[in-house]
Amino acid sequence: MHSGWCGYGRDTPMTTLDTRIVYGARCGWWGSIDEVAATASGLPCCPYCHGVLFEVDSEETWWAGARVYEAEGHPGYVAFLEQNRGEHFPTINALLSAYEESCT
Repeated sequence: MHSGWCGYGRDTPMTTLDTRIVYGARCGWWGSIDEVAATASGLPCCPYCHGVLFEVDSEETWWAGARVYEAEGHPGYVAFLEQNRGEHFPTINALLSAYEESCT
Protein backbone atom coordinates (compact mmCIF):
# COMPACT_ATOMS: atom_id res chain seq x y z
CA MET A 1 0.00 0.00 0.00
CA HIS A 2 1.66 3.25 -1.08
CA SER A 3 0.74 6.25 0.99
CA GLY A 4 2.58 8.92 -0.95
CA TRP A 5 5.04 9.29 1.92
CA CYS A 6 8.58 8.63 0.79
CA GLY A 7 10.49 11.21 2.75
CA TYR A 8 9.62 14.02 0.35
CA GLY A 9 6.26 15.22 1.64
CA ARG A 10 2.83 13.75 1.12
CA ASP A 11 1.92 15.83 -1.92
CA THR A 12 5.29 15.83 -3.67
CA PRO A 13 5.91 13.06 -6.21
CA MET A 14 8.96 10.95 -5.54
CA THR A 15 11.63 11.68 -8.13
CA THR A 16 14.48 9.51 -6.83
CA LEU A 17 14.64 5.87 -5.83
CA ASP A 18 14.15 5.48 -2.09
CA THR A 19 15.92 2.29 -1.06
CA ARG A 20 14.92 2.23 2.61
CA ILE A 21 13.62 -0.96 4.17
CA VAL A 22 11.25 -0.53 7.09
CA TYR A 23 10.17 -2.97 9.76
CA GLY A 24 7.75 -2.97 12.66
CA ALA A 25 8.87 -1.76 16.07
CA ARG A 26 6.20 -3.92 17.71
CA CYS A 27 4.98 -6.16 14.90
CA GLY A 28 6.73 -8.58 12.56
CA TRP A 29 6.10 -6.85 9.21
CA TRP A 30 8.89 -5.66 6.92
CA GLY A 31 9.05 -4.22 3.40
CA SER A 32 10.12 -1.23 1.34
CA ILE A 33 9.29 2.34 2.31
CA ASP A 34 6.95 2.43 -0.70
CA GLU A 35 4.71 -0.18 0.95
CA VAL A 36 3.92 1.75 4.13
CA ALA A 37 0.68 3.35 5.22
CA ALA A 38 0.56 6.75 6.91
CA THR A 39 -0.84 7.90 10.22
CA ALA A 40 -3.29 10.79 10.39
CA SER A 41 -0.32 13.09 10.98
CA GLY A 42 1.46 11.74 7.88
CA LEU A 43 4.10 9.59 9.57
CA PRO A 44 4.87 6.26 7.90
CA CYS A 45 3.45 3.23 9.67
CA CYS A 46 2.82 -0.49 9.24
CA PRO A 47 0.20 -1.00 6.52
CA TYR A 48 -1.57 -3.62 8.67
CA CYS A 49 -1.57 -2.47 12.31
CA HIS A 50 -0.45 1.17 11.79
CA GLY A 51 2.38 0.63 14.27
CA VAL A 52 5.63 2.57 14.43
CA LEU A 53 8.42 1.55 12.06
CA PHE A 54 12.20 1.38 12.20
CA GLU A 55 14.25 1.70 9.03
CA VAL A 56 17.57 0.79 7.48
CA ASP A 57 19.05 2.61 4.49
CA SER A 58 18.87 -0.23 1.95
CA GLU A 59 17.97 -3.82 1.27
CA GLU A 60 21.69 -4.64 1.31
CA THR A 61 21.93 -3.37 4.90
CA TRP A 62 18.81 -5.35 5.84
CA TRP A 63 20.18 -8.62 4.46
CA ALA A 64 23.61 -8.03 6.00
CA GLY A 65 21.98 -7.80 9.43
CA ALA A 66 19.89 -10.90 8.76
CA ARG A 67 22.99 -12.86 7.73
CA VAL A 68 24.79 -11.83 10.93
CA TYR A 69 21.80 -12.96 13.03
CA GLU A 70 21.71 -16.27 11.17
CA ALA A 71 25.45 -16.78 11.69
CA GLU A 72 24.98 -16.20 15.44
CA GLY A 73 23.11 -19.48 15.72
CA HIS A 74 19.76 -18.96 14.00
CA PRO A 75 19.88 -21.29 11.00
CA GLY A 76 17.40 -20.62 8.22
CA TYR A 77 16.61 -17.06 9.37
CA VAL A 78 17.44 -15.44 6.03
CA ALA A 79 15.26 -17.92 4.12
CA PHE A 80 12.47 -17.35 6.65
CA LEU A 81 12.61 -13.58 6.09
CA GLU A 82 12.69 -14.01 2.32
CA GLN A 83 9.64 -16.26 2.45
CA ASN A 84 7.69 -13.93 4.73
CA ARG A 85 8.41 -10.54 3.20
CA GLY A 86 5.26 -8.45 3.40
CA GLU A 87 3.57 -10.86 5.82
CA HIS A 88 2.23 -9.41 9.03
CA PHE A 89 2.85 -10.94 12.43
CA PRO A 90 1.03 -8.97 15.16
CA THR A 91 3.98 -9.15 17.57
CA ILE A 92 7.70 -9.84 17.45
CA ASN A 93 7.03 -12.96 19.55
CA ALA A 94 4.57 -14.19 16.89
CA LEU A 95 7.26 -13.67 14.24
CA LEU A 96 9.83 -15.55 16.32
CA SER A 97 7.37 -18.38 17.00
CA ALA A 98 6.69 -18.73 13.28
CA TYR A 99 10.46 -18.79 12.65
CA GLU A 100 11.00 -21.47 15.30
CA GLU A 101 8.16 -23.56 13.83
CA SER A 102 9.77 -23.29 10.39
CA CYS A 103 12.97 -24.80 11.82
CA THR A 104 11.31 -27.99 13.02
